[in-house]
Amino acid sequence: MNIADDNVFTPPEPQKPPLQPFFQQFTSLWWTWIVVGLIVLISMYILARREYLSAVSPMVKFWTRVGAGGLVGVGLFGLYMSY
Repeated sequence: MNIADDNVFTPPEPQKPPLQPFFQQFTSLWWTWIVVGLIVLISMYILARREYLSAVSPMVKFWTRVGAGGLVGVGLFGLYMSY
């Protein structure tokens, strides 16, 4: 029997890289949501202090703050879960 015979020595199966845990795959997304949410919240605060938002409906202001707060909250939760 020849040592170089392919039938004797089968090549090993290719190894797949291990999958990252779910939340760690999206670390950049969590940071993006936190930064965008904070930018919106700070912008809303500054514009409200300068009274540029006086003509905007209170409902729009409320839901903008809820949405930006939600982005920050989900981003912080995802970041917490990824470490």
